[in-house]
Amino acid sequence: ALAWRTGRRPVELAPYLLCAIGLILYVLAFFGGMGMIDGVLLLAGVGGILWAARTVRREGARALVQELKRQLADPYLWGCVLLLAVMCLLLRGEQILEWDAYNFWGPDTKSLYFREGFAARYSNVAQGFGDYSPGLQLILWWFAHLFGGYQEQYLFFGYFIFSSLMLFSVGAVFWTRYPRGRPVTWLLIPLCALCLPGVSSTALYRTICVDPVMAILFGMILCKIVLRPDRQVAFWKGELAVAAGYLALMKGI
Repeated sequence: ALAWRTGRRPVELAPYLLCAIGLILYVLAFFGGMGMIDGVLLLAGVGGILWAARTVRREGARALVQELKRQLADPYLWGCVLLLAVMCLLLRGEQILEWDAYNFWGPDTKSLYFREGFAARYSNVAQGFGDYSPGLQLILWWFAHLFGGYQEQYLFFGYFIFSSLMLFSVGAVFWTRYPRGRPVTWLLIPLCALCLPGVSSTALYRTICVDPVMAILFGMILCKIVLRPDRQVAFWKGELAVAAGYLALMKGI
């Protein structure tokens, strides 16, 4: 419904929606109510369905068919879905082995999962990292919650899906502006976007680490600022606010 309302691709909106989910979880975690996110998303989904139903009643069923065709017949979307599916397939059974992930990112997410909120003062499971902001862990928690249980492979799924969606969102700009070669670029552009962080660091592909995610999120925000739209400026500012707010939760500096 949001993609319909704004005329955007789902791939472009997905990372900002995840940032919004992370911000909501941050508030709920103070009250030990992270599980309430299901109700919040259900209400948002119902609101989207009601808006879509009203639009169909006003514009006719043909408008719905055309919009579904616009969104689901997008080759770029399916190129991204294919890459995410392959990545999750390769990550099945993955375990946390790297030092920082073993000592903090994994245990802190596990603490959030079973408490459904933040640990009390001085009871953090990794007190040496007790002043770190919980942004990454909140998203990892949500994916573990989404997949139905705490398993380390689910943390890797969430880590790579979130990082990849941010890269795919930026890559969508090139897909839109350079229509030539689309029989190839529907897969080539998201693949190149996925490989881009490897130019400076391989951490994204080796373990759970917040620094590459922060860099990708910061880059996405910069691209969003440069590509200021001529319309829907208020929505553009909302996207920036959500992304920048979530970036501030990623790690204490």
